[in-house]
Amino acid sequence: PIYDAYFAVQMALAKDDLSAARKAGARLAAEIADQSGDGLSAKGRDRWRSLRDPLLSGARTIAKAEDIVVARDGFFHLSKSMIALHESFGHSGGESFYLTFCPMAREGGGAFWLQSIDVVWNSFYGAEMLRCGTIKEELPPRSRVTK
Repeated sequence: PIYDAYFAVQMALAKDDLSAARKAGARLAAEIADQSGDGLSAKGRDRWRSLRDPLLSGARTIAKAEDIVVARDGFFHLSKSMIALHESFGHSGGESFYLTFCPMAREGGGAFWLQSIDVVWNSFYGAEMLRCGTIKEELPPRSRVTK
């Protein structure tokens, strides 16, 4: 559910839809808050706890954003934590995720984000430069999460 809500934020921003991004951000914050880390090893729980606050902060920034620039800034920080979440725990299911990068985002500083599709949908520029960026890596599902 966390990935699903994140991808809803990602696509809403790529479509320049602040209202949908805010709703998805609120849903994401609720999904993150619902996860306690129970069922993980002590190491896994510690890792989840270290990621939980930055994930919540990014999701809440998007949920409360009054303009799309603020939402996209929140998405940048959220994406860094989501990538770290994926590096730690992976994802289940049958579909790959995609690590995507735009070198022009953030005033040329560049930005990475995750996508559920293998065609660039740029969340930092939307319609202005929808296909700006590259798929850097395919992230296949893992049969087991890291515990």
